[in-house]
Order: sequence, then structure tokens, then C-alpha cells
Amino acid sequence: MKLIVKAICGAVQSDIDDLTEDQILEAVDGLSNDNDFVEYLDDDYCNKLESGYMSFKVINGKLYVMTTYEVNEKLTSVEMDKLAEYTQGQWSDGIGESFEQFPRTELELYISPWYRDQKIEYYTV
Repeated sequence: MKLIVKAICGAVQSDIDDLTEDQILEAVDGLSNDNDFVEYLDDDYCNKLESGYMSFKVINGKLYVMTTYEVNEKLTSVEMDKLAEYTQGQWSDGIGESFEQFPRTELELYISPWYRDQKIEYYTV
């Protein structure tokens, strides 16, 4: 089973001035990261998670950050809330932080996965 935590990204910036919004979205759509979010998780429910990886996806013209977790056991609603909070923390200060500090594409794009008051959602598939 997969558990997805997602939200609209904070911002995408570039050192190239003449890029259109469509060019930026096309360049970051499908971008992913190979750092496992579960590796850094230290909570009583972490044994229910196998892995968790961040990616970016354009949906209806907006860029979303998504962390997809492989889950081997259903999480309670309290555990889901904790995982969503942990994930958002990784977007802002952990794994996602390097996306703000180093360009991620040939177009020298810097992605901010998190922003203050970001609304997150989560669901299983």
C-alpha cells in the first residue's frame, strides 16, 4: 500500500531571467529525490513504513511536492497526522532544504518544497 503526503510547493526560482512559467513547470515535473524519508524517522510507528521518497508533480498548472511512502501496515489517524507533520518538517528543514540551496535542473532551478502555513493532504492508494 502507498501513502502519499502532498502540498503545493512554496516557490521555484531560477538564475535565468527569461524563463516562462510553463518552461519552469515542465522542467521540474517528475523531478525526484533518492533520499529515503523513513531512514530519518524515529517514532513508534516507523516499523509500519518501508520507504518514502519525495517527488514533484504538476497538477492543473500548479507544482506539488509529494512524498510517497510504502506502507506495510495501516497507520492510525494519529500516526498519519504525525507522519504528515514529520514529512513537512523534512520538506522545510531536512531533505527538501537542499532543493533550495542547489539548482536541480539544467535551467538552474531552485525549488522550495515548503512554505509557512502550507496546507498538506494525505491519502492512501
